[in-house]
Amino acid sequence: MAAHEIDEVLGRISGLSGYAPSWATPFDLFRCGSGSRAPNFSYSAASYFSIDGCKTDMGDFNNVGSGDRSDWASGPSGVDAQNAYLYPGHTSGISAADLIGLDVIGWGWGAGSGSLQNSASLVYVGLAGIPDLVPEPSTLGLLGAATLGLWYLQRRRAA
Repeated sequence: MAAHEIDEVLGRISGLSGYAPSWATPFDLFRCGSGSRAPNFSYSAASYFSIDGCKTDMGDFNNVGSGDRSDWASGPSGVDAQNAYLYPGHTSGISAADLIGLDVIGWGWGAGSGSLQNSASLVYVGLAGIPDLVPEPSTLGLLGAATLGLWYLQRRRAA
């Protein structure tokens, strides 16, 4: 859920919040539907994410209920963190389409590493490729020394 919400804070949102949208976001410019080569700003019509002039469907957007229109359409077996609904017992990951979505709105995920730019399939990155976020002993030592130094300076000023 955290990855889903962080992506929305970064701008992976839609301005389609009702049947008569009053504004669009940069992410909405990559919303296609009905074989059109122009963005689809319909609130309820089926639409999909595409970065090549609506030729390639990289993921279907949610168009049911009152959910966010920037979320992916989900089913009971959906495992993408950007799906409109998450289901118990399923691990959700970050897909290539998610990373490309952030890339096209300005959050480049890696200079010169356009390997996912041409991918029409969803390749799950998940958390398996991310190194552990446990600090090294030298980092903890430096943090401890800095904390003691600040404590000493504060105590010295008080005296």
